[in-house]
Amino acid sequence: DFGQGVSTGVYIYSMISGGIRINKKMLLVDSRQSNMSSLQPLHAATKITQLSRLDKTSSNDYLLRVSGENIEPYEQYGLIITSNISLDIKVWRTVTDIDGNIYRTIKVGDQWWMAENLKVTHYRNSDMVTHIADSLVWRNSSTEAYCRYDNDENNASIYGCLYNWYAVNDNRNLAPEGWHVPSDDEWKQLEIYLGMSESIADSIGDRGTNEGGKMKKAGTTHWNSPNIGATDESGLSVLSGGF
Repeated sequence: DFGQGVSTGVYIYSMISGGIRINKKMLLVDSRQSNMSSLQPLHAATKITQLSRLDKTSSNDYLLRVSGENIEPYEQYGLIITSNISLDIKVWRTVTDIDGNIYRTIKVGDQWWMAENLKVTHYRNSDMVTHIADSLVWRNSSTEAYCRYDNDENNASIYGCLYNWYAVNDNRNLAPEGWHVPSDDEWKQLEIYLGMSESIADSIGDRGTNEGGKMKKAGTTHWNSPNIGATDESGLSVLSGGF
């Protein structure tokens, strides 16, 4: 972007994420070089993020690009740098399935969850998941299968796919490497973190008060109006994608 890069000098970065703070100093000798990939991740164990490029677009106007391993790329335009500034940047950690689909992930309490619905059509070993588009066949099937909400392929990008129990329980695994379909105990841990008592979480059937609302995507684009109580304070942004 004009090839001007950042002015020559000493730059000090203070980076904070997940309660971890690091300070880094970098001496920029050649102001024509704007690639700052020498800045390492905040925390090697979690590979959160790194500052990758800061490109000058006009006088004091910069484009900030953030990238790193297993995070969703972030760009911020129109960044004005005149002296010391503080930036609050939110980046999403990601996971990739066997088909190459990339999903946002989020930490809720002590658990990591996918923040988007699975839409993979292959098992982890590359075997195809059986596709069933006929409702009657789907209801009577006793073998593994997937379908799409309303049998509309375009819905997969928003709502993901629907999998029957046989597909979910298949030992070839639907979930990406390092991930798994959550157990009932793991759902209970999530419910308790969001405010449910352990005794209520152990009960059968409808349970709890506003814990579901804390997981639901707010607004009426994906849920019927008025969607009362949907706060999505967990960040899971749960959608209603059929049954």
